[in-house]
Amino acid sequence: MAGPFLDFKVFKDWIELNDIYENLPRGKKGGFATLFPALERLLHAFTFLILHIILSGIFGFSASVCGSKEFISYSFLYKFIFYNLAMTS
Repeated sequence: MAGPFLDFKVFKDWIELNDIYENLPRGKKGGFATLFPALERLLHAFTFLILHIILSGIFGFSASVCGSKEFISYSFLYKFIFYNLAMTS
């Protein structure tokens, strides 16, 4: 029964910030050390999501174009980029 005990010990060390987890940038001393960078990254994610939706609407990336005969004649790189932009907007 060494396996489950070791897994629990690692989990307990992580919860209590002992052993190898003592130098994590969170916990007992600096509780908000990672909160603000995480919120900043979340704000960047939503900003680029909104920017992507707006630009996809302006440039007309539509998934219905991917089934046209004209779309088949494009290069693979163009089709790959267009398909990814159309499917995510």
